[in-house]
Amino acid sequence: MTMRALILLFLFSLLSLGEVAYTVSITLGDTNIEEGVSSPSGGDGVNFPANIEGKSCRYNDAENGSYYLYFKVSDSFLMGGKNEVYITIEYYDDFGPFTIQYDAPDNPYKDLPMELRLGSYKWQKITFHISDAHFANRQNWQADFRIYSPGTRIYIHKVEVSKEKPASYNPERRLLDIMQESKFKPVTPVRGREVTFGNDASESQAVLFKALGVTSVESYVTWESVEPEKDKWNWERWDKQVEILQKYGLKWVPFLIVGPAYATPKWFRESKEHVGAVCLEHNIESKIESIWNPNLPKWIERFIAAFAERYGKMGVIESVLLGISGDYGEAIFPVWGGGWTFQIPGVYHTHPGYWCGDPYARKSFREAMKRKYGTIEKLNSAWGTSFDSFDDVEFPPLKVRGGIREDAPTPPGEFEAKDAQSRRRWLDFVSWYRGEMTKWADWWLATTKKYFPNTEVYLCTGGDAVPPHGSDFAEQCKVSAKNKCGVRITNEGSDYAFNFYLTHWVASAGKFYGAFYGFEPAAGVNEKGIVARIFNVVASAAKQLHEYNSNIISSEKRMEIFRTNYPYLEQTLPPKVDIAVLYPKTSLAIRWADFPERATQLRDIIDYDFVDESMLRDGALKNYRFLLLIAGDFIEKEDIAILKKWVEGGGILISCGVSQMATVEGDTAPFDELFNKEGGKKQIGKGKTIFLPFNWQDEKLIPSLVAKLREEACPVPDGVKDGVYVTLFPDFLFILNTNDDVVNKIINLPGKSFSLELPPNSITKHPIQ
Repeated sequence: MTMRALILLFLFSLLSLGEVAYTVSITLGDTNIEEGVSSPSGGDGVNFPANIEGKSCRYNDAENGSYYLYFKVSDSFLMGGKNEVYITIEYYDDFGPFTIQYDAPDNPYKDLPMELRLGSYKWQKITFHISDAHFANRQNWQADFRIYSPGTRIYIHKVEVSKEKPASYNPERRLLDIMQESKFKPVTPVRGREVTFGNDASESQAVLFKALGVTSVESYVTWESVEPEKDKWNWERWDKQVEILQKYGLKWVPFLIVGPAYATPKWFRESKEHVGAVCLEHNIESKIESIWNPNLPKWIERFIAAFAERYGKMGVIESVLLGISGDYGEAIFPVWGGGWTFQIPGVYHTHPGYWCGDPYARKSFREAMKRKYGTIEKLNSAWGTSFDSFDDVEFPPLKVRGGIREDAPTPPGEFEAKDAQSRRRWLDFVSWYRGEMTKWADWWLATTKKYFPNTEVYLCTGGDAVPPHGSDFAEQCKVSAKNKCGVRITNEGSDYAFNFYLTHWVASAGKFYGAFYGFEPAAGVNEKGIVARIFNVVASAAKQLHEYNSNIISSEKRMEIFRTNYPYLEQTLPPKVDIAVLYPKTSLAIRWADFPERATQLRDIIDYDFVDESMLRDGALKNYRFLLLIAGDFIEKEDIAILKKWVEGGGILISCGVSQMATVEGDTAPFDELFNKEGGKKQIGKGKTIFLPFNWQDEKLIPSLVAKLREEACPVPDGVKDGVYVTLFPDFLFILNTNDDVVNKIINLPGKSFSLELPPNSITKHPIQ
């Protein structure tokens, strides 16, 4: 048979089959009506029939972990390769997130952006556009796509798959129309506060975020995402995101990340210029870049410059967030990683520990010690060592037990210093380790401001500042202020008091040095946490609230809680704080104990700021009448001399729960000279000290502290441990009730007291007459 005859036979066969279908569909119910689409049920896609408002449907068995409804398209509908299709779903609009995961050429479960059922409680339609449908039956049950509804049931009446765009396709209009039909109404935007949702936004999400009062959307703009191959820049993903944000009047917070393994291109990690961080515990290199890598800065600046050239003048950027190190991007050393951070680079070595084992880091340490001591004899005298030269100087020894990091002299809470020399050697190491991260942050900030001189730039930091993290939040705020930048601290959860402890070193140092700051959760938060985080931002005078959108839009109740408390974010004058607590940075580096728990507990009694030794030396105490010592074993003799001078000038120093504090050399005399150790006041110059002779667990301690503060005319509107937190602003009280019940709270102000009825898990803003 000739080729011509074969072609004619093929065309005749097509005509005999009838016209090729451009739309296939399935109507779901007790018995599905299949017209080119089927829906298997089983495994993680078990589904059941139902009838809602007169329409047949099927729903997923979410209660037993089946979050999917699978669909298989007739093999004759598509002919392989990439295909453009539109999938229209008729669903019951109760409440919850959902999306489609489909078979694409490079991924059989490729995600589309998450959509949301908004609670109109009517049947609605949504159309998903797919430009690279492969549909080769590679999903479970030989399906081609599935509807994913995480954690919730979703009711589906009909699914249509078409090769042509439906006439009703309008993603923006769809959500706006549903909002009109639901009880959801847009909020009035607050002024003076940045409200950032992460991560990324589809068109419908952009509409929703705008209605929630969100000002900006964050995206993880990694170096790897724009230059997967050397010199082959690809901005398509971020161009699309910017287009959506501009269309719906939202700003952008690009999180520029270089250093973490997932953020650095494979071609660079495989090049000779890669220098991985090396842990001291195992001497194993990670895929995370060493901050001492001398090859890295030029590549970072090249990335920042390219990004600024493309987006810097578009007017879409609210602020730039910098991801400079660690597993995720915070200004800390590697801690744990895992999960999604392994997806791009593969599994790599990471754990809590000290990541300064590469040759460049060791050289930096030796040079720093030479600058400090000048001669090896002075270093050996200070450390109790016998190094022949600075070239021989080593880090303090570390013990490793069972492959898990155990610091010597510090694992937190386990080490008791044996002598002053070992303490000095350890402090020199920790100070250098933290200082190197601060220097790295300073370079990043200064470099970024070259390309974004008129744009807010935030340094991303995180964790709780234990020594292995290498973070000194006061010093990070100081270099941020120097560069006219800010700090985003990424460590909050759902417990307000602990959030306060975790974030308030940044808040206190930011206020003092002049760096703006914002707060971000470390992961998910519960419903109480939504309220607690808004309260913390306002009570701490933070400029930015960051929230992962799933913490808010995953349920109707969460959305309503956010909307109810959103108006409190309106910017006000900063709170009035007369009390500071010494953040004992030196002592915590030697023995990590007591302070986190005590600082958390104290916030239920009074509001206060932190002052660490850096702030102390820079004059922060001039802003406070009272300083409390609540924990700490050691302090530098120069710092206790500063405390004494401040008291002589009129300050009031109170020791509560701290019976003794020694200098690093072990001398207790300077502390003893400050206090009447039998209990009570001691006049020193124009000021005084007060020693409360109770340990922290003694039930007499807190009432005694409150009484002494009030005797000295310090406003203490709270003063009772009851799960209610009070912050005093110039013209109002800001109050958080974390209890599940109504609380009748007695408020004490100079010259008057009154009672307020506080609803459960709520914020109250009460004017001061």
